[in-house]
This record gives sequence, structure tokens and C-alpha cells, in this order.
Amino acid sequence: MLGTFFDFISSSCSFAALASAKSLFKKVANFVSSIAFLLASTNLVIELGIIISIFLGWQFVVGEYVGGVTYTYKLVAD
Repeated sequence: MLGTFFDFISSSCSFAALASAKSLFKKVANFVSSIAFLLASTNLVIELGIIISIFLGWQFVVGEYVGGVTYTYKLVAD
């Protein structure tokens, strides 16, 4: 879950997220943690939340973050 937090505050570059997840998997992390890291880095980002709130409203931002955290937790818990 710590990786989820760090990806939340980082940028949402998909290629960098994939490279980071692959590197983590090769070095220290198991597969599930690597995938959780990858999902959090592309879905739970501050910049995306700002854009969604401007165009769609705060309810969608809350839904995205709650859904993203729930999805990541469910993936890691199983």
C-alpha cells in the first residue's frame, strides 16, 4: 500500500510506470505488488483528479479514488 501512496503523488506517465513495475518485479517485489503499483500509478494520480474535477465534478474524483484504492486493496488482499 505504500507503493500506492507514492504513485498517487507521482506523475501519470504510463511508460515510466510500466518500467518501474517491471524493475520492482525483477528486484524485490512479487507479481501482485508490482501490478498494484502499476495500477495505482496510472489511475490514482493528482493531475488526473484535477482534470476530472474540472470537467466532470468532484463526485467523479471521489469515485475514481475510492474505486482505485478499493481495487488495489482487493488485488493485494487476494
